[in-house]
Amino acid sequence: MGKALYAASDSVRGWRSDRALQEFSLSSTPLVEALITMQTIVPNFIKAYKLHKCNFICLTDGDANTGGDRVVPAEDAHPLKGGRFDGYGVQGIYESPITRKQYKLDKICKYYTYKYDRQVNLLIRLLREDHNVNTIGIFLDEASSGKSVRRKAIEKYLGWFNYNKDAHIKVRQGVKRDGFATIKELAGYNEYYIVPTGSTVIEDGSLGEVDADITKGKLKTLFAKAQKRKFGSRILADRMMSLLV
Repeated sequence: MGKALYAASDSVRGWRSDRALQEFSLSSTPLVEALITMQTIVPNFIKAYKLHKCNFICLTDGDANTGGDRVVPAEDAHPLKGGRFDGYGVQGIYESPITRKQYKLDKICKYYTYKYDRQVNLLIRLLREDHNVNTIGIFLDEASSGKSVRRKAIEKYLGWFNYNKDAHIKVRQGVKRDGFATIKELAGYNEYYIVPTGSTVIEDGSLGEVDADITKGKLKTLFAKAQKRKFGSRILADRMMSLLV
């Protein structure tokens, strides 16, 4: 499989074409495709390790820009059963084969958003409700300026600012206090965090200049300071742990 992957990548080296790989094409952020795969991997993981509780964390720096666009009918189905399942003039409905719960794709998000974002929301909900998985999402907002989260990134989940000012202000207060935005439930996850990359500082964790005869006390102090500098605030890690434990 490693050789097959290398051959496929080598065939499109130096240029990009979705036609070259056809059904294997994943575009630049294959979030929907990854979450579709998780619908098989996660329950198999739970079964293999006999888990009573499972946590799923999705870390991404991009929105889904590909996903499901058409329904492929079974071989014995009526030819008109296939076609688009989302978009203008189409109301796509997905029924879980496990819970038999139906999800309307045009209603899956509280506020209207891009079709692939709605598919991400659906797939995360399926992990939660079909397999009782605790889900956390982390989005690294690379387009943010400094330590602020873009309004557009928040409006996707809270609606336009002018129509929901109180919710926006509350989230903004959290950004100022914690260094990241917290979105509850509306993104499909148990909790969803939008982290501006301006607050994400990656360091090598070095202690700086250390004398050969440094005392244990001073070394301990230097180490503590170095730990505080790593990856911004510890608040995000603490918040996540409270959900995962």
